[in-house]
Amino acid sequence: MPSKREALTVTVIMALFLLLTSIFIGLRSEHLLMAVLYLVLFFAGLPTRKLAVALLPFAIFGISYDWMRIC
Repeated sequence: MPSKREALTVTVIMALFLLLTSIFIGLRSEHLLMAVLYLVLFFAGLPTRKLAVALLPFAIFGISYDWMRIC
């Protein structure tokens, strides 16, 4: 299990992502799917947590690409 600080950080960042996405571009099913998948990977165990961290640059790229519509 991740430490309480790591768990709180990831949960708050994911909630903030979903909140800001719903405010600025509208929340769609793929946003929820990505958030749930990332949280499951992060909390399932150490190997999947490492995978979630390794996939983080791709997630950030996808989020930034999706958010380009608000500029």
